[in-house]
Amino acid sequence: MIDRVTGGAGTSSGSTGSQPAAPAVILTPDRSDTAIDVVWSPVPGVTSYDVFRIGPGDTDFRQIATIGGLSYGDAGLKPATQYQYKVRASSAREAGLFSPVASEPTLRRVPRCDDPGNCAVR
Repeated sequence: MIDRVTGGAGTSSGSTGSQPAAPAVILTPDRSDTAIDVVWSPVPGVTSYDVFRIGPGDTDFRQIATIGGLSYGDAGLKPATQYQYKVRASSAREAGLFSPVASEPTLRRVPRCDDPGNCAVR
């Protein structure tokens, strides 16, 4: 899955001028009760990607990381909570356009079970 999203790094960005193009694809392929993995398609010629998130209580997206690769693991999140992500490619000279928004909730926290087979499922 990640290879399909991040493949094709040698293709043309289609951008004119010095502003990098936006990552065309952003996905959240894996999640838990406290973490969400975010992956995006490459933009040729960029040096890094800025990851932005909006969550409960936020009024706007805020930058949470700058990454040299094509994925980010966002941890320390609240269970059963909706989060949205967008990514911006950056060159040494200028920040690019934003990707589409990916939206995903964390999973609900499952209560601890000390007696497998006899635990209540909520």
